[in-house]
Amino acid sequence: MKVVKLSIIIFLILLNTINAQEKTTCGGTRAEGSYNLSGIKSSVTIPFELVGNLVVLPLEINNVKTRFILDTGMPMMGGLFTNFGKAATLNFDYSGEAQVGGAGGGASRAKIASGVKFKIGDLEFNNQTIVVMPESKNLSFFETDGVIGGEILTRFIVDINYDDQLITLTKPENYKFPKDAEEIQLPFESNYPFIKCSAIMESGEIIPLNMVLDLGASHNLSLVLGSQEKIVLPKKSLKVSTGRGVTKEIFGFTGRIKNFKIGPFSFDNPLVTFNESKLMPFEKEGNLGSGIMRRFNITFDYPNRRIFIKPNKSFLNSFEFNMAGIQYSKSRDGRIVIDNILPNSSGSEAGLEVEDVLIKINNVNTNDISRNDLKNIFEKENEVVVLTIKRGETIKTISVKLRRII
Repeated sequence: MKVVKLSIIIFLILLNTINAQEKTTCGGTRAEGSYNLSGIKSSVTIPFELVGNLVVLPLEINNVKTRFILDTGMPMMGGLFTNFGKAATLNFDYSGEAQVGGAGGGASRAKIASGVKFKIGDLEFNNQTIVVMPESKNLSFFETDGVIGGEILTRFIVDINYDDQLITLTKPENYKFPKDAEEIQLPFESNYPFIKCSAIMESGEIIPLNMVLDLGASHNLSLVLGSQEKIVLPKKSLKVSTGRGVTKEIFGFTGRIKNFKIGPFSFDNPLVTFNESKLMPFEKEGNLGSGIMRRFNITFDYPNRRIFIKPNKSFLNSFEFNMAGIQYSKSRDGRIVIDNILPNSSGSEAGLEVEDVLIKINNVNTNDISRNDLKNIFEKENEVVVLTIKRGETIKTISVKLRRII
């Protein structure tokens, strides 16, 4: 069968590790960046976008508005710029190059921009280093411009309120920790946060897990086949594309396990991504992504190696796979292209084809449909979805009756 692409996890399971050896023009190491918070404030609250489970922050760089994903799987300070075209307009001062590795292997040569200033709300960051990725077909499928992680998470106590789509950054010395949330320990290894949890596999076996906590991955959780003897594929699973690496697409499987537990909270029948090898060398059994973590409002306390979690309005939402059996990519120019179609699915039976471009859904232009709403449209069992597609130079209308396939 042909391999297909999960509609939501084509984002950052890829750039969660940066093996960069910076070559500065003066032969030394870069100076550490700093920040300023306007006035006498001890905290700042910023609205964020929720794009396919991912927290996307507004950054202003050289008076240009950009959008950066907040990624706990990116420990580097400064930021990572993935939109090569926009980076070319920012007049960065490049001081060297870096070898950048990503999920699934492979590496690219990236440029190092030094002395960069950027703003997030009332926060001004100075003397920052930005790694600018080269132009790439895979990275063109990012709707956002970059990724930021350690620069924010190591400096502040970070509250993410998914219900209100607000993030609050507070100086650690001024923070009062929540009393109505569950405290979870967050040990670090090689600068990456890990979290203890457990799963009940299809066999009924309970297995402990030590997972990378990775908000830059929009899947629920991924498990590495064979990393423990009892981590095996469910009998019913689908072969899919599980994301994009720096240099190539990554393939794996999706299937359901009986239960997943973090702290006192558990989820029945979650969809899980299974990979045949580690996506990143520091992984153990796999990683815990934002598909599950966005079901909590979260406080990150990196200085004390812990988080606080409290279920939010999404906590009880079911875990569903695209019921048309299609996987698609949305590029920065707004085009939504079908990458592949599962055999014996309603989409294949209705006559959809690879490389069809989705123009309208239920007579609404796809440019006017958010990624989250797009996902929800295809997760309503027995609904009939009317798709207007462009195939070559031909416009066609195809109706698809949705049905659960896993």
